[in-house]
Amino acid sequence: MNQGLGQSRLQTAARENPAAVTLVAAVLGVELLSWVLPIRQLLITGSSPSLAWEFWRPLLYGFTSGGLLSALINGLVLYLIGRGLEHTLGSKEFFALFWLSGLGAATVMVWVGPAAALSGAIAGVFGVISAYAVVKHRSGMDIRGDIVLITMLLVWGVVVGSSAWIGEVGGIAVGAVSGAVIAYAPLRDREQRIRVGMASIAAVCLVLITLAWMLRG
Repeated sequence: MNQGLGQSRLQTAARENPAAVTLVAAVLGVELLSWVLPIRQLLITGSSPSLAWEFWRPLLYGFTSGGLLSALINGLVLYLIGRGLEHTLGSKEFFALFWLSGLGAATVMVWVGPAAALSGAIAGVFGVISAYAVVKHRSGMDIRGDIVLITMLLVWGVVVGSSAWIGEVGGIAVGAVSGAVIAYAPLRDREQRIRVGMASIAAVCLVLITLAWMLRG
């Protein structure tokens, strides 16, 4: 009975919030998979020249976590935020926001981050929160709570000595820009303009990553 109820709730969640559930499954799946396969070495991202020209690293950085507890927390926060935000923005936009924020974090990590690091999922979460704050601001809503939350989490990362906060700054910045693309897109051809805007953000990130690798020889 309980198993059937749990399965029904999972099916309902997947139907109502497909992007959030997919992202949570991806974040948890990558972490669990790393327990049985040596994929961590394939997913780390950073400023080390030995990681240059391996584009899958920055593209997948947003799905990495520093451990199981980190993955669980990221997944939980992502789902809780997604339950409301996905309906507001749309499933495709929500998925793209998270992925772009992870790519933005990887871009900063390649330029000024440590030699190698994981923990990109938290940057994706930060980017989603940042984007939502921009959308709320556009609607005239109070975003002071969002700003305080992001600031507190960033400060905490610095205090505990985590190098992930460097990437989180990139995730927040890209999230804010992506949120502006969504919030300020004109009604005419809105979906197309949003797609073009997000594609442009991804292109800029990839160009910056490529430039960093070129400069390091």
